[in-house]
Amino acid sequence: MPGTQLLDIVGYGGSLTAFGFIAAYFLVSIAAPAYLKNQGIVRGRDYALAAVAAVMLLFPAVGSVYPVPTWPYSIFPYLFLAYLIAGLVWISSRQNATYEIADGTAAASAEDDAST
Repeated sequence: MPGTQLLDIVGYGGSLTAFGFIAAYFLVSIAAPAYLKNQGIVRGRDYALAAVAAVMLLFPAVGSVYPVPTWPYSIFPYLFLAYLIAGLVWISSRQNATYEIADGTAAASAEDDAST
């Protein structure tokens, strides 16, 4: 965008980064009780804390789309969502890929590791 000030660009990057932090912390708040349950040490308050954390993280997530912010901040949640979906598609397409190492041998794929 021609004529955009440097400080505005930094703000745009910070806004997009914030969505990444919110998403990561939200996933951790869901995964932590599952991990503790798998280890056999989960308590009722672990579920409660995770639920409170997930609800608290919804405030900035919802606040970024309602009320609708000014442009270009209004498109950042959707750009982040598109970027997240593109990353998930790329990871799922590469999940069973094999990689060639510099010496010409092929590294084992995840599918090969499961069969051993």
